[in-house]
Amino acid sequence: MVSFGVALVTGFEGFWVTLCVASLLVAVVVLPIPIIIWYGIRAAEREDRAEV
Repeated sequence: MVSFGVALVTGFEGFWVTLCVASLLVAVVVLPIPIIIWYGIRAAEREDRAEV
């Protein structure tokens, strides 16, 4: 968010645009992994509770 703010203030110069796009791509790749793991853990916990 900071890089986007700086890019907005500086008129979207090349470096800041590249940094914003790279940050978005990293977020798209990295963030789904913990979300999927979290859902898997919740499903396993529910399954364990159902078996008891």
